[in-house]
Order: sequence, then C-alpha cells, then structure tokens
Amino acid sequence: MADPEPRRFHLQRHTDISGVSGCGRVADGIQWPDGTATIRWRGNRPSTVTWNTLDDALHIHGHGGATELIWDDPPTPTDEQRALAANAVSTALNALKCWHSLDDCQTIADAALNAAGRLGYIPAQEPRS
Repeated sequence: MADPEPRRFHLQRHTDISGVSGCGRVADGIQWPDGTATIRWRGNRPSTVTWNTLDDALHIHGHGGATELIWDDPPTPTDEQRALAANAVSTALNALKCWHSLDDCQTIADAALNAAGRLGYIPAQEPRS
C-alpha cells in the first residue's frame, strides 16, 4: 500500500477553557504520512508544535470535546479501495452493455472512469475519440 499524502486539518474551539486561545478556528495543522502531526497556533502569540501522534495533541488540547478537529482534506484512498472502485466501475459497465448501445455504453464508461479518476480511486482517463 502506498503511503498516504499529508492531510490538512484545523482545530475549532467551541469553549475556551484555558482563557488563552479564544473560540473559533484556533490552529491549523498537518498530519504527515508517518502519523506525526504539526500544529500552528493562531493568535497574538503563535507557535508551532510537532506531536508524535494526532491523538497526543488532542489529548492535551482537545479539552474534553471543547475543541473539535476538522479535516480540510479528504483521506487518501488505499490501494485496496482504488481496486474495489475500479472493479465496481468495470462491473457496472459490463452490466450496461445489456441495456445500451455500444456508443452509449462507451460514453457512460468514459464518464464513470473520469469521475472515479477525479475522486482519486483510479488514474484519470483521457477522453476517447
């Protein structure tokens, strides 16, 4: 399985228990492919901290649910998820052959493959001429 891509997130604080950070978007972060997380705090005294895990950071700064982690990027699909999506597209296209002319099926196939490519499940396909 390929390593996932870095994934951006931010911390949204609903209640400022410590009286330091305020409420709202208080920090921006990145979770790295190895699981470590870097958080850049906003505000009058910004700082940057790297944690061994995102769970460690949330244990300290989550304040029992007063601060919410919000992902800004979707998760990277695994190779298995990509293969399953490609198989599903292939199966659907084979089923369509029973219901549509070959030209209609090719148009639907191109649209399905391009949609799957945009979602990152399979490489994007060039339109057929």
